Amino acid sequence: MRVEHRWGRLRVILFIGIGCAALAFVVGLRGAAAGILAGLPVSLVNHFLVFTAMRGLGDPQDPRAGYRLMQRMLLRLVLAVVMLLAAAPLGLEVLLGVLTGLLAEVLVYFGDAFRAALGHKG
Repeated sequence: MRVEHRWGRLRVILFIGIGCAALAFVVGLRGAAAGILAGLPVSLVNHFLVFTAMRGLGDPQDPRAGYRLMQRMLLRLVLAVVMLLAAAPLGLEVLLGVLTGLLAEVLVYFGDAFRAALGHKG
């Protein structure tokens, strides 16, 4: 994968997260907007963790690449759970905002799947 692809994807995740936070703020869900902005950096880190681990999967000289990928997936899960546990005492609105921020990365994957279903490459 190209380096430009990684940075472009991070920009899209950031744009989606900020857009969701702005929308939540405009409709009066200020706690949710704050939660989205709090969860967004973890979403960016999660994407970077997987992206860097996936690069090693194509290398036949690296037999531990799959193991590293599984370690990164576990780390992603731990980061998400820590964020959600930290947000839980702040109320449901903030908790759902953090969850939305964490899932900003997933929204990008849905966009990729939609484009692939339409026959677009990339």
